[in-house]
Amino acid sequence: MGEIEALYTETDPALVSFLLDAGHAYRGGAAVPAFLRKHHDRIIALHLRDYSNGQQVPLGQGSFPLAEVAATLKHLNWQGWALNEEEREDGSKLGPTVMEPAFAALQKAFPQ
Repeated sequence: MGEIEALYTETDPALVSFLLDAGHAYRGGAAVPAFLRKHHDRIIALHLRDYSNGQQVPLGQGSFPLAEVAATLKHLNWQGWALNEEEREDGSKLGPTVMEPAFAALQKAFPQ
């Protein structure tokens, strides 16, 4: 996370905002809720994706801390965009088989 921290400290907050791929950050070892608490004022959007044993799975079916991320965002009164990203590294297009469970996980994490 050293590179991303450098971007936050070396860029002008009035000029630079970020879209954080929270799934990739998590896969890389980041504590995503803590990172959001620290940098939420510069993050305008999140890509959410989930992993199990190093492989991408539909959101809500892996170990990504979706409920904790959602609670953190709610606590911060964050007003950005959170987007489910089901794009696979192998280029496969799994359609409803991944979108339907991911949508259900989002509805559970972000109830209206």
